[in-house]
Amino acid sequence: MLVDGDPRLACVTPVARVAGREVTTADGLPEPLRSRLAAAFCETGGFVCGYCTPGIVVRAHALLSAHGDEGGSPDRASVSGALAANLCRCTGWQSVVDAVQLAAGGTVPATPSDDADVPVGAHRFLADLEPAAVDHWIVPVLAGTAAGTFVSVDGDHLLRAADLPDRSLAGWRVLNPGDEVTDAGDVVALARGESLSAARTAAAAARVAVDAPHGVPGAASEPAAWANPPWDPAFLEPEAARARVGEGMLEAWSQTETPDDEARLLRLAWPECEVELHVETNGGSYGGKAGAGPAGLAALASEVIGGEVAVVLGRRESIMWHRRRHPARTDVDLEVDAAGRLLGVDGILVLAGGGADPGPCPYDCPAAVLVEVEPGRRAGAHRGEGHLQWTFALETALDRAGVDRGASLHDLPRACLEVVGDRDGVAVAGGAGLAVAAGVDLDADGRIESVVLAYGGAPDDLDTHNAVVSGAFTGLGCAIAEDLPMRDGVPTPATIRSLGMLRCGHTPPFEVRCAVAGVETGPWTVDEHALAAVPAAVANAVRRCFGTDADRLPMRESPPARAARRR
Repeated sequence: MLVDGDPRLACVTPVARVAGREVTTADGLPEPLRSRLAAAFCETGGFVCGYCTPGIVVRAHALLSAHGDEGGSPDRASVSGALAANLCRCTGWQSVVDAVQLAAGGTVPATPSDDADVPVGAHRFLADLEPAAVDHWIVPVLAGTAAGTFVSVDGDHLLRAADLPDRSLAGWRVLNPGDEVTDAGDVVALARGESLSAARTAAAAARVAVDAPHGVPGAASEPAAWANPPWDPAFLEPEAARARVGEGMLEAWSQTETPDDEARLLRLAWPECEVELHVETNGGSYGGKAGAGPAGLAALASEVIGGEVAVVLGRRESIMWHRRRHPARTDVDLEVDAAGRLLGVDGILVLAGGGADPGPCPYDCPAAVLVEVEPGRRAGAHRGEGHLQWTFALETALDRAGVDRGASLHDLPRACLEVVGDRDGVAVAGGAGLAVAAGVDLDADGRIESVVLAYGGAPDDLDTHNAVVSGAFTGLGCAIAEDLPMRDGVPTPATIRSLGMLRCGHTPPFEVRCAVAGVETGPWTVDEHALAAVPAAVANAVRRCFGTDADRLPMRESPPARAARRR
């Protein structure tokens, strides 16, 4: 938003601070620049879910308006600097900067886009829906410790397990006294109120007692050749849902990215009800909104107190409650002949909190990966889950062993690698029919000068190029910045800024090339392969340029990570 004409972050600005001042949101931006920006964002693919885009457009409008007064158009560095305070999970920023520069040039696409309302905030997400229809609001009260025995929860306006129907499914379980706590995000009660603020006040005042609380080390802390932490999906949209139960009918409104799964789970929990699930626009997810979302909690409350119940999680509750990427540890054994050709791969991928698929193998040799599951927080369903962890270990192991990738790859991934060319670090992810090769170049200080990506087996079009950049951007964050700070198994602090997402000025140029065009099919997507390839390419570049092997992500003390923080 603009406050007296100056850009401010609405999400961290108290209302009292803007009392008596002029506040302008995306709705009130002056034309024709407002429409020109919206059209430019549609033209370049400068948004994906669109949740963060209105705030970006407001800042871009202020920047271009100032340049209009001063004359000239901002260069890419100026645009990146102006957007440094904003967060975007999806785009990788390149198409965003392209959109701002396109709008600065005065070019408006001749054919208006059907999505032109999304960049300027006219599109509504679930938490934006009319609150007048809501009869009650709830906020989950969480255990707040990683393990122990739940004793009690005290406070006013709470629905405890004894107050709720016994519909025991793990995703919507509310603990009874005596139950074992398995994660800090376990729900021990639902705080209710006639407004969201009242429900949040009741949740904040609740006092939770857990006997003998203790932390859980998690898989990533065990000895292994390679290890990865539990990343957070870090979507920006608040997690929310609504539900109404009565007269043999369960009607729910959800953000889920897996509607068939959530509808099935609701039918299993409420077999006597006809279930009608309305899926609202998803403001980003990365797997955190798969399976049993908060709609089940709203339905439990509605069955007891009646009417339509809405649940909206705050950032702390969201980070502690939703699915995370698995903590993992990995070991790799390679069989390599005297000429450097890869003859076989064996490995083990140990995941905490659920299983995942290590993904296809781009190499023309036998590959066997044993996946083991250890107890832990419910996890998984993220983009590239299992594939990222395994590819990081495999591709860095190949580099250390001096494997001749060109002689070992299937034809299509080999073509991708040839297009990437000689770089400081390279890595390949995918299989014989769909693959991505990533190449990374560093300068003398370790700053990432460029990331070159070549893909095969998918269409040669703007949507695919932007998907590759999006995956590469997420992979770069996993490589050098993103982390989920944990203390004794509890996310601490549980804030969006603590997760280490890369900002606009932190990202290098991404160059995307299509090596072999095709039709994307199968369970894996080109953006997942880009995500999996980039961390290993960065690690291999660091090894080649600085002589340091990486076996943990993120590589926060590596030269590229330090250089990104200096930007």
